[in-house]
Order: sequence, then C-alpha cells, then structure tokens
Amino acid sequence: MTGYSSAQAEISVTLSQLAYCGRNSYMNQVWTGPVSDFVPTKVIYNGVLDDTEGFVGYLPSDQSIFVV
Repeated sequence: MTGYSSAQAEISVTLSQLAYCGRNSYMNQVWTGPVSDFVPTKVIYNGVLDDTEGFVGYLPSDQSIFVV
C-alpha cells in the first residue's frame, strides 16, 4: 500500500467536480489542469431508476482508470 499523494488527491477532486457537469458534457468536456490528458470512455447513466450519473475513463499520465 502506498502513502498519501497530494497529486492523486487533486486528480480525484477535479474528476469528482466534473461529474456534476451533467452526462451530456462528459464526452465533450475540455479537460484541464491535472486531468488535461483524461480520456473519457463511457457515460454511466440510470436516471430512470435511481438517478445514477457519472463516467469512466483513463488518465495516461497517471496510468490509472477512473470510475467517477
């Protein structure tokens, strides 16, 4: 297990904030700052049943996959 990373925390906070922009903007979002090279791959939406909304993608510079 690795320790706390402020860079990883900043990435997570930035992506979490962008999740509130709405499902119609995820695939066309202008990614800036610590997530400037983020590549969205899938929109998550199930608003009919439980209002679930988010996205999946990867960050090449961090070699990480994110489900937000």
